[in-house]
Amino acid sequence: IKSSTVFLSKIFFVYIKQLCLTTIYVMAINGVFAYITNQGIGFIMSALLTCILLPALNIALASLIALPVYYIKTVFRAKYIVTLVATTVFVGLSFWGYSYILDAVSDLLASGNIKFFFSKATMNTIISVAENLYPAKFYAEFNLGINTVSNIFFILAITLASTMLWIAVVNRLFIYMVQQRLSFNSKQVFKSKHIDYKLPSIISLLKRDFLVVLRTPSYAFQYFSTAIIMPLMVVLCIRVGETFLNDMVAVNCNFELAIFCVIIFSVLTNTFCATNISREGVGFLLLKTYPISIGKYIFSKVLFCFIISFISILITCITVCSLGYISIAQSVFICLSACCLSLAQICFATKCDLKHPYFSVDEDNEIKESSKTVNMIIMIGLVVALFVGGVSLLMKVLFSLNGKQSPKMYTYLFVCVTSLSMLVMSTLNLKVNLKRNFLNVSEVNY
Repeated sequence: IKSSTVFLSKIFFVYIKQLCLTTIYVMAINGVFAYITNQGIGFIMSALLTCILLPALNIALASLIALPVYYIKTVFRAKYIVTLVATTVFVGLSFWGYSYILDAVSDLLASGNIKFFFSKATMNTIISVAENLYPAKFYAEFNLGINTVSNIFFILAITLASTMLWIAVVNRLFIYMVQQRLSFNSKQVFKSKHIDYKLPSIISLLKRDFLVVLRTPSYAFQYFSTAIIMPLMVVLCIRVGETFLNDMVAVNCNFELAIFCVIIFSVLTNTFCATNISREGVGFLLLKTYPISIGKYIFSKVLFCFIISFISILITCITVCSLGYISIAQSVFICLSACCLSLAQICFATKCDLKHPYFSVDEDNEIKESSKTVNMIIMIGLVVALFVGGVSLLMKVLFSLNGKQSPKMYTYLFVCVTSLSMLVMSTLNLKVNLKRNFLNVSEVNY
């Protein structure tokens, strides 16, 4: 196979992926607009043509961003602590700013001032910006049949220039990365100056996983950054939710809201466990020669993920309690319940990944794409979190709207029974056929 064929296949795959996403977004908006304003078939056809041409511009912009990002990543490749701190601070500040936008929207909805937001002055500003928003204006006018000839000329010119630009940038990155992978003169990034001491097998496995995660930026972000900013995300969501519920239905349900927020964010920040086995990469087959039991190895994987999850949940509950949203007893209960669900998620994800591992074939063994297991764990975790937290919150609101005092014992009992049931079932599921599933992993999974 020619190198140009491989490169073009990669380019084609990226284009098809962007085409699907663009079609979903553009046709959803244009379809509603066409239905409301009674547009003809010409509008739909021009929208479809826009979907075909627009991905070239999207990829060109992404490639311009990718080039400096790649070189920055190369410079900071060995500075993993700096990378971890920078990404964590950036995500934390982004979420903090997003919370203030939600606060503003919530205040507008609660006070009824949302109807005054889109005033004549605001609409005139939006219209003025839209009239000078290039190149989006070309696509919009083309869809509406305004200056069709000139707009299609500009669109084709933009598409051609964008295609040439992103092919050139991606080609440069592609060739450089291939040459780097074919080169055997790798640099020594880490040089140990410490004396290695003999550690217990569990501690050794935990230390090994910790160093792998710490020295891999994408893993460090999934493992550390999301857990570090979880308290901030929970507090901001509780603050917005408390204001919204008090203004809309005049119900104080901070306890149930805390259950909902803590559980759902603990599930979302705990998806790293879905690659417990896959992260071993090509070295997994060597594990069968290790002088440790299979159960101890799996236990180290579960414990490794649970440690950071427990610390994150504990700090979150302490923070929420110290801000006066819930009492000490309630914070202890939420912490224990969330830990049970988190541990259940880790056990279930580890079993799924053991049965269907996704090993990277790259030289660094790093998993750069989400596997089916990761997506499934996210979906199941969200369903469970919405069920446990949502039902608790719904019971409180319904009781209050009917003029009744919601017995907190119902909430305690429901959350406790559900959390413990999930934990028992996930633990038993992990233990069933554990040895056979472990030994069944072979070269076929690579």
